[in-house]
Amino acid sequence: MGCAHAELDYVEVVSGPPLVRDRINSAIVASVVENGKFPPGEFVNGFIAGYTPEFPNQQWYLSKKVSVLRATPPVFSVDCYEESFTGGAHPGHEARYLNFDAATGEPVKLSAILKDGSMPKLTAIAETHFRRERKLGATADLEGFTFPHGRFELNDNYGFGEDRLVFLFNRYEIAPYYLGEIKIEIPYDEIRDLLRPGLGAALAAPAAAGAPSAVAGQVQIKPLLDDLAGNMDNPSLSPDGKTLAFDWCRPEPGNSCGMYTRPLAGGPVKPFVNGDNRNGYVSGPRWSPDGKMIAFTEQRNRWDIRLVVRSFGGGAERELGNVCEGAPSWSPDGRFVAAVRDPGYMDCCPALFPAAGGQPSRDLAEHGGSPSFSPDGHLLAYAEGKSLKLLRLGPDYRPAGPAATLAQEPRQISQVNWTRDRKWIVYEATGDVPYLRRIALQPGAQPQAIPGLTDRLEISEFSADGTALATEIQPVEAWWRADLEATPVKVETVSQPACPAGGPGCSPDGRQRVFISTRTGFSEIRLANADGTNERLLVKSIPGFADSDGVPNLAGWSRDSQSIYAWRDYSIRSLPPALVRVAVSDGKVHGFGVSGVSPQLSPDGEIAYFLIRPGHGLSRMQIRGGATEVLLDQPDFAVSNYAVGQKYLYLFETERGAKTQTYTMLRLDPRTRQTSALAEIPFSPLSAWLSADERFLYFEQRDTPKRRVVLVHGL
Repeated sequence: MGCAHAELDYVEVVSGPPLVRDRINSAIVASVVENGKFPPGEFVNGFIAGYTPEFPNQQWYLSKKVSVLRATPPVFSVDCYEESFTGGAHPGHEARYLNFDAATGEPVKLSAILKDGSMPKLTAIAETHFRRERKLGATADLEGFTFPHGRFELNDNYGFGEDRLVFLFNRYEIAPYYLGEIKIEIPYDEIRDLLRPGLGAALAAPAAAGAPSAVAGQVQIKPLLDDLAGNMDNPSLSPDGKTLAFDWCRPEPGNSCGMYTRPLAGGPVKPFVNGDNRNGYVSGPRWSPDGKMIAFTEQRNRWDIRLVVRSFGGGAERELGNVCEGAPSWSPDGRFVAAVRDPGYMDCCPALFPAAGGQPSRDLAEHGGSPSFSPDGHLLAYAEGKSLKLLRLGPDYRPAGPAATLAQEPRQISQVNWTRDRKWIVYEATGDVPYLRRIALQPGAQPQAIPGLTDRLEISEFSADGTALATEIQPVEAWWRADLEATPVKVETVSQPACPAGGPGCSPDGRQRVFISTRTGFSEIRLANADGTNERLLVKSIPGFADSDGVPNLAGWSRDSQSIYAWRDYSIRSLPPALVRVAVSDGKVHGFGVSGVSPQLSPDGEIAYFLIRPGHGLSRMQIRGGATEVLLDQPDFAVSNYAVGQKYLYLFETERGAKTQTYTMLRLDPRTRQTSALAEIPFSPLSAWLSADERFLYFEQRDTPKRRVVLVHGL
């Protein structure tokens, strides 16, 4: 059932001179309830009363949180974060900083801490950080970013941390929504010569012993294994808090993966399960409550995953049964391991497996995944599709009634975990991007967003002190541009191109951008202005597209910017792909007889180019129907992506079975079928397209994300 939920969570100064406290607290409350127009309770009730859903069961929410950024005099700074959803493609987000003189309670401006005339130098330092984070050269243009005057500028949204100055650009301020908020952090050590004597110098002085941590009240992330090369994930800490177990894929030799242990305080890494000597991929270690055993899974193929327990001391190993993907969870007494049983055909359900073996497993529900015991063992939380379920357990961990639904999300829920105090359940859901939510274990509680996360976190487990062990997933992404008029072709990294440069999803007239969103639970095609503003729904669900297998893919625009083409890859169902045309004026959908993978339209909108499996040969046909014409079919090579121009096509091709992932950029003349090599690219390019004048070929790099083990405070 649909509902609306609102929550306000803000700090209050409770010590110091009354006048100073009142000034700061009044400003904080005003930031939460629209400049103090309404009392907090009335503000919340007004939001709930305005609930008018777009479709049945839609959930609205509003979450405002004010947390401390700096509490050490001479400046008191807070971070005011808001997230809301009232329909549309995705939630709204905004963060603002408030800064106060700790002695007077008056606002503190940047000009109060900087020397006169130092703003240009501060801007230059900030731009260096900005470019370094985005892997942009010092002279690379800033295409894709909409700074007010076409050059890098700082805004007035800044906060004073304990050891650094922070600037924050909200979504849409200088970049499209999906790039998220952009934060620039400048350590005070880099700008000491720019600070005024007095307030500025005191701000950058080292904090006294016992002073609050740098970002009290916010999420803080501490890397644990950064001295190791490769990817690490699925951390688990022994009950005595001394030994960390984790998965580790080493870059050498041969990207070997296995399960390892290491003292939390540091020391040698020891192999626990050598993946090279197994029949499958091992992952997801979880310590037993007594610290003597570790449970994990071994995936032999897509349909054969085994649940295994093994003695930490090197003793016997036992297979407990076949399971679906996901890490196990021990019962508090160590007699059972909760996992997702696979009864066949991947029809997964939460079940209990006796840790000693020799007995059959016991199902706890008909369907679901990611089971997690509460710390006292009286409850089991698990995911069932888009629902978070809670099951009460009786003696011997048997269900004491039907499961209750705690939360509903628009998309799949996974990664369910309990805090050790049993007050919260933290879980992951997947929309346009994965996101974390938490829900309190009390009647009427609603899911809360977890603000302040810049990268994806997969929570493994919580410790007694409230910290969490997690895997931080950092995307490896970059935008590239090839200058096709240079000799030889010049290839360099750039910021994401804006619509005037022919960016992905942009209409030929450069005025609109189309994108696909799944956050509401539907595969929606939505339109926006070129700068990302004025989002609106075009098509809620194309028949046959909105299903559990995925969402539509964009194929391009008509030349007159009046139609959008989209396609759906049905390969998982052994059905041919389908191409449709969507009218921009009314969202009506028209089908075509074109059947191929990754279709793209010619600039005049008359010809559809597409790849044909399994050879990935490039073909084309008239959009209004006709015979398919093969342009390029080389059995020993595969085409990964391509772009269509007025005269030439540009393809990225690689040799099948090659040991190194190198792609050749080719120019293809569709009239003569002749190709010429232009450049070598050391990765598989994505989203290739040409600029309007066809001088530049843009493409995206999206490598396997970097995974590292971290300790998280503040969840």
